[in-house]
Amino acid sequence: MKLTLKNGRVIDVVDVEESYYPRNTQGVLLNIHLNSEGEIEELRDAFVPGALETLTVGEGDDVKTIPGYTQVDSIRKFYGGGAEYDTTVTLVKNV
Repeated sequence: MKLTLKNGRVIDVVDVEESYYPRNTQGVLLNIHLNSEGEIEELRDAFVPGALETLTVGEGDDVKTIPGYTQVDSIRKFYGGGAEYDTTVTLVKNV
């Protein structure tokens, strides 16, 4: 699956999950799961605030636009596992 940032950068992702928990004061979260061979700093540089304002997920007729994310909450990289993905980027949309 493709994730396209507002600045045109395209990233291959495993899946994207949007969630909201009323007890979470951060607002709505978007978890992006991917496999990344690079360092966390490379992802940090990709997910800058200006690139987050509008995201598109999917390709062709299956494209979904996801607007309104304003900041990165966390970037987590997992090592030494057999999981489907090794990196999670969590974005925040304040509600």
